[in-house]
Amino acid sequence: MFYVYLYDVKPGKEQEIREWLKNKGTPYWKKIPEIKSVNTYIRHFGLGPRPQYQTWFEIEDLVSLGKFLEGSRDEEREKVYWEFWDLVTNWTAMIVRKVA
Repeated sequence: MFYVYLYDVKPGKEQEIREWLKNKGTPYWKKIPEIKSVNTYIRHFGLGPRPQYQTWFEIEDLVSLGKFLEGSRDEEREKVYWEFWDLVTNWTAMIVRKVA
């Protein structure tokens, strides 16, 4: 299953978010035990409203998702999340699971 962040980037922060995802966000998220993989995608073509970015966290099951969401709020995690929120807007999340 996947837990997915959907979001836009604040104006003027496009280059900054790409560097942040590559050098900080993704490496940090990959260290979290409940996350099997993490990848970020940008929409190149599509109809309808945004968001432009999607970060997909692969997670084993709902128990792991709960642990991820309730995970320790140490200083590093707080810093990573506040840096993320400073760069993005129109954030939402969804859970996606395979059905066939």
